[in-house]
Amino acid sequence: MRIRYALVPLALAGALLAGCGGDGGAAPKPKSTAPTANGVSTLSPTEILDKATAALESAKSYRIKGDIDSDGQKLSLDFKISGKNLLGSITSEGATIELLSIGGQNYIRPDEAFWKANAGDAGATMAQLMGDKWARLSTTDKNFTQLFKITDPSELLKPKGQLSKGETKQVTGGNAVAVIESGADGGTLWVATTGQPYPLMLEGPKNKGQLTFSDFGASFSDVVGPADTDVIDLDKLRPSK
Repeated sequence: MRIRYALVPLALAGALLAGCGGDGGAAPKPKSTAPTANGVSTLSPTEILDKATAALESAKSYRIKGDIDSDGQKLSLDFKISGKNLLGSITSEGATIELLSIGGQNYIRPDEAFWKANAGDAGATMAQLMGDKWARLSTTDKNFTQLFKITDPSELLKPKGQLSKGETKQVTGGNAVAVIESGADGGTLWVATTGQPYPLMLEGPKNKGQLTFSDFGASFSDVVGPADTDVIDLDKLRPSK
């Protein structure tokens, strides 16, 4: 449960609304818009984290967005997750790499700045060869595959330090209770106390970024596989040695 490169969480969540009926014989009262408490605020920090992880997994689809600081490197993330599929991007120092995973097949689409910053003398050539196409990754690729783990709930919300329960307050997305992880790399996960116990926000230690989750259960029409004409194998792009 910590903000770090390629293994990060945080969340925004909506709340379920409960209605109240009117008194017999009297004019019906307006339905209450007060969210229904889900009881997580009375649980232990470990139990709260388990509830949040289960809620995120059951949502099937959601969005992760925010900024993080990983070892002094500032990163901006924006991902849409739909089941096992995802579409998103990571931006750092003006360079962006887009990620797409459909049916277990991973693709990347780095921009020119990314290639120039990470491929040395071959960067300009790689950018020219790719253009706007997606690069298909082989199943044995070790350089980029780890980036796709960023949306795995079992990794996003996995604690490494001791957990404690903090205050309950209003955060972006609704009322939430804090689950605090100790240690230099720990963070604070805010979990919704109304409606589904979604993780609403994860804050890194010492102002090292913040990520949010939103759009739980949404249908993302743009999370689809690319056309064959828009794909090139990454292994064929790499200069031969």
